[in-house]
Amino acid sequence: KRVWTVFCLLVLLCLGSVAGLVFVFIQDDSNGGGQEQQQDGVGRLDPPSVVAETMAPSPSPSAATLSPSSSPTMYNLREFLGRQSPDGGTALFSTGTTPTPQTAAWEWLLTQDTILASSAMGGETYRILQRYALQVFRYTILFDNGATYLTEWADGSISECDYPGVTCNSLSIVTELSLNGVDFVTTLPEELVLLSSLTSLSLHNNAIYGTLPTVYGGFSKLEDLYLYGNELTGTMPTEYATMPKMKRVDGSFNSLTGTIPTEYGLSTTLERFDYEFNALHGTIPNEMFSNSNLCYLIISG
Repeated sequence: KRVWTVFCLLVLLCLGSVAGLVFVFIQDDSNGGGQEQQQDGVGRLDPPSVVAETMAPSPSPSAATLSPSSSPTMYNLREFLGRQSPDGGTALFSTGTTPTPQTAAWEWLLTQDTILASSAMGGETYRILQRYALQVFRYTILFDNGATYLTEWADGSISECDYPGVTCNSLSIVTELSLNGVDFVTTLPEELVLLSSLTSLSLHNNAIYGTLPTVYGGFSKLEDLYLYGNELTGTMPTEYATMPKMKRVDGSFNSLTGTIPTEYGLSTTLERFDYEFNALHGTIPNEMFSNSNLCYLIISG
């Protein structure tokens, strides 16, 4: 009887050990399968989208970068540029049969910009916006003239800081754009305001026509604006008078109309105001005569 009892205990111990091993095996297999399924799930994630952000008036190299994508486009570039564009991306997402300067510039970034393709810029948003804005300007000139201008700008292997007429600081941020006496016929694209660290914009003695873009009032660092000797029409935007750093503005020898906004006389930074030989009318604001900072004032109808 005692032997039978010992035998039964041994059998129970063996069965318990086997059951424990089976349970551990099943649990390990379940965990491993879950991990594999989780990894597969990550692999099926859609390519990450561009980081949504609002560009500061003076972006820095430490700005957030675009997230790389496994798609052929490298980045969700069009959506990003559309969000940053002054018109909200209307021209960039145009569905017409004729390309716009904005769509042409976007396609250039994707197909010809080897610097962007090689990630040499590290994905900095301010560099991408600079290259896009300058290419929009180039294509605007190209489409208007039907001839090749700024051919050096078409080389996707060089930095925008090496473009003729473009000046950058030590951080590769565009600070000056100067294309004077080139004699191209064109309009001023709104996208130039994406050059948010621009301190000088000089495009005098060309054949620029159309109106002055009001969005240029968003230039937070612009000090010099030279647009004289063109074919500009329309009125002087009030927004230009509120630029916080504006010192010298020369829009003489154009065909501008309307009156001079009082805001120009209230500017605390404006030193030179030259709008002679236009088609202005009305009276000169008294504030312009009492402005102690304004030391050069020349106006004619």
